Amino acid sequence: SRGDDSCCADGHTGLLCSVCATGLTKAGYKCVRCNRGELISASVLFGLFLLLLWYFMAWRPAVEAASASKTRLSMTSTLKAILKAAYSVFKTIRNVMKSLTR
Repeated sequence: SRGDDSCCADGHTGLLCSVCATGLTKAGYKCVRCNRGELISASVLFGLFLLLLWYFMAWRPAVEAASASKTRLSMTSTLKAILKAAYSVFKTIRNVMKSLTR
């Protein structure tokens, strides 16, 4: 009958057993308990990875180019670059967190 979840596997509910019960999240076709501690740790590590990637792909070449041309990067442009990168990292972490908690 409609609304009868007795035929659903543990943790599944709803029409065609396609919804996870409260406190569970989808992992492929299964509903599993969400471990927020691991999620936060993974997000922090991902953020650090992005920061290192930014350093080696954007910041370091800019500093090397400036020193090769004997010009100095201003404190304002340095601070703007750091804030822009930090904003990008936090935005990425927020988006990852949103997609994992849906």
